[in-house]
Amino acid sequence: MALPSQRKCNPAVSIDFHCNTHNGANLLISFAPATGSPSEHGVAVMTSAYNNGCRMFDTAQIYQQFGEQVPDTFRFNEELVGAFASTIGRENITIATKFFPRREGFRSGPYQYSYELLEKETDASLARLGIDCIDLYYLHRMYPDEVCPVEQIAADMKKLVEAGKIKGYGLSEACAGQIRRAHAVHPISAIQQEWSLFARDLEEEIVPTAKELNIPIVAYR
Repeated sequence: MALPSQRKCNPAVSIDFHCNTHNGANLLISFAPATGSPSEHGVAVMTSAYNNGCRMFDTAQIYQQFGEQVPDTFRFNEELVGAFASTIGRENITIATKFFPRREGFRSGPYQYSYELLEKETDASLARLGIDCIDLYYLHRMYPDEVCPVEQIAADMKKLVEAGKIKGYGLSEACAGQIRRAHAVHPISAIQQEWSLFARDLEEEIVPTAKELNIPIVAYR
């Protein structure tokens, strides 16, 4: 596959072949563009991926430039994906993005969560993407149970589905027990887990759980 050339110090994309075939589990392949690339270059690389068969594009709220913004780029990766979607046709692709658990000091301090916060950040993602509904909306990492049990996340994601803001939700780096608990409240569309030749611990409990519940695994490396 021929892709447009990339700047070594500022790559346009991170290509993740998100697949799982272990014991008949479902397969998803997505393409994750990197932040901080010239906007035209990033769109060109995603277009090349689309032309070569990729239909799922994965991003996240946390994928952004912190500090001084590189000229001629988008601050948020979601904006780059949105620009691409507007050129290729929204109806032709699946868009996934993620809500990152909030803390008082961003990466430290007490956790913060409420449905109002989740909805506010969902609306912000929709605006940056330039779309009216997110296909797959993940919780990017799990909240501690004492802060927000996964059942609450599932119930709130269900509200977003009912509001027409997302089509389905997922969990990233959840354990088997959390997957079962959330799925019992509202069906999970997909889970995202690290899975490679070097990270195979999920095969003991998470893969069998996903297979039993018929939940696709989006594997990252």
